[in-house]
Amino acid sequence: MSLTIGKANQLLALATDPAGNVIWYYDYDPSLGIPQPIKLMPNGHLLVVFYLQGQPGGTVREIDLAGNTINQFDYNSLSQKLHNAGYNIQVFSIDHDFVLLPNGHLLLLITDTRDFTDLLGYPGQTTVLGNAIVDLDANGNPVWVWDAFDHLDVNRHPLLFPDWTHANGLVYSQDDGNLLISLRHQSWVLKLDYENGKGSGDLIWKLGYQGDFTLTTGTTDDWFFAQHDANFASPNTAGNFQLAMFDNGDDRPVESTGISCANYTPSACFSTAAIFQVDETTRTASRFWTFTTPYSWWGGVTGVLPNSDVFVDETAPIDLGLTSARLLEVTQSQNPAIVWQMEIAGQNSYRTIHMLSLYPGVTWR
Repeated sequence: MSLTIGKANQLLALATDPAGNVIWYYDYDPSLGIPQPIKLMPNGHLLVVFYLQGQPGGTVREIDLAGNTINQFDYNSLSQKLHNAGYNIQVFSIDHDFVLLPNGHLLLLITDTRDFTDLLGYPGQTTVLGNAIVDLDANGNPVWVWDAFDHLDVNRHPLLFPDWTHANGLVYSQDDGNLLISLRHQSWVLKLDYENGKGSGDLIWKLGYQGDFTLTTGTTDDWFFAQHDANFASPNTAGNFQLAMFDNGDDRPVESTGISCANYTPSACFSTAAIFQVDETTRTASRFWTFTTPYSWWGGVTGVLPNSDVFVDETAPIDLGLTSARLLEVTQSQNPAIVWQMEIAGQNSYRTIHMLSLYPGVTWR
C-alpha cells in the first residue's frame, strides 16, 4: 500500500507491506508541498500531485520507481495553457486528485478563485475558492473544462466558507463516460455530463443532504458529511450502483435536530466508513454498509478489496490524537470484524491506497 503521511524530516511518501515494513519511499523536496495523491500508471511509473495547502501552487510529476523525474509541470504552466486555449480561469492550485483515462487523457482537480461583492452575510469583496476540472489530452493540452462557479449557487456554503467547495475526489464512470466529483464543503457528490469529453458539463444530479436524492434508510444524520474518497464499490458505475466513501461527519446534524454535532460539548461528531446504494432512476439512496469509527475530521479512505473486505484509512482519529492515523481491513458484514490493523504514531495518513503490488498487472501474495 502507498501512504501519504508525515511532517518535516520524516518520510512523506512510502509503501509498506502489511506488517508495516517500508518497501519503497520517495525522497523529495518538501517545499513542493504534500504529495496527494500518488497513483500507479499503466507504464509502471507513478504520478504525483504536490499540493501547497492554503497557498498558490501545485506540481504534477511523473517518476519511476527509483524516484527519477520523467516529466512534470506546475500550476503556472497549466494556467498559461488554459489561457492560450481560450479558457478564462484563474488557477490557484492543483490539488487533491486526478484521473488517468483509458484514452491517455489526464483529468486534474484544480482550485480556482473568483471575486464577489456583497454576498449574503459577507459585505464587501470576498475572494471565493472554488474548484474546476481540467481535461488534458495525451499532449498535455486542455480540451475540456468544468468550473463549479458556472454550475452551483455560491450562496450555499454550509462549511468553512470562503473555501466554498473543497473538492477532494474525482471518479470516472466507465459505464456512461461521465464523472463524479466529491465536494467536501458542500457534503455533496455530483455527477457531471462529461460523456468522454463531449459532454456539456451540466449537473446530472447532486447526491447528499439537500441534494436530488431521497435517503430511504435512517434520518438526515445518516447522510454523509464533509466526505473524502468517494469511489465506486460495485462492478457497474451507472444505474443502480454502490458508492463507497469515508464520511468524516463534520457538521453532522444531531438526531435530525439540524444542530451541528460540533456545537455539542463534548463534540457529538463521529465518522463512518460507508457504502451507499444509489439508484439514479428513482433518485433514491440508502446506507448499504457502515463501519462507525472515532471522529476523524479530515482525510480518510473507504475501499472494497478483491476479497469483498473493506479497507479503511482513518486519517486523524480523535482517540489516537490528531497527529496519528489508523489503517484497517474489516469484513463487509452487518457487524464488521477487524481482520488487520496498523496504527501510525506521530503522523497522519491523508490517503492510503491499497495496492496489489508496485507493478501494473502484478499481484503479490
